[in-house]
Amino acid sequence: LVRSRGLGDVYKRQVYDASRKDKAYDIIEITNPAPGYPKGFLIVGSNTNATCCTLLCYAVRIDTAGDTLWTREYSHPLYEWTGLVHGMQEIHKVIWAGNEPYQTKFMLMAYTAYPESLREEYAMWLLQISDTLRGDTIWTKTYDKYVSTFPRDITLCDDGGYAIAGFVRDPVLLPGGSLGALWLLRVDSLGNNLP
Repeated sequence: LVRSRGLGDVYKRQVYDASRKDKAYDIIEITNPAPGYPKGFLIVGSNTNATCCTLLCYAVRIDTAGDTLWTREYSHPLYEWTGLVHGMQEIHKVIWAGNEPYQTKFMLMAYTAYPESLREEYAMWLLQISDTLRGDTIWTKTYDKYVSTFPRDITLCDDGGYAIAGFVRDPVLLPGGSLGALWLLRVDSLGNNLP
């Protein structure tokens, strides 16, 4: 983590758990935490499990001083490590998902390899988590209509749902789309597909 002032002057650098193969892909500043919880940041990405080589989705919650408040690993129920470079699961985006009286929620956008990932088959995986419950999941949804789905961005919409953009690959459902086709998905606040 590197923090800088308005003109780019670095005033803080910090490394977290350098003993493993960790990757960070996104960070969000937490300016409106639930009562009794500190402001700070949520960092998301992936790490290598300490007991083996399995890639896991990973979240680190820190306060404004950079001290770790909690960490959490997430693994899709159908994920199975294949030993290959494309057998991955990673969180690529985190956004604020709302505040309740005693809970701050975040939406994590990830993708995960399926056991048949020898053929590079991936699904998108949404996870809504609670900061107040130290990263516990509130709900998760998997989107696997296509052979491979690679989400790249997510935004919160005015109606409380989400819009997600990325690309998909599927030589059967998308003739000529085996190299990738633009993909847009709208879901409601619970992750259910919208027309």
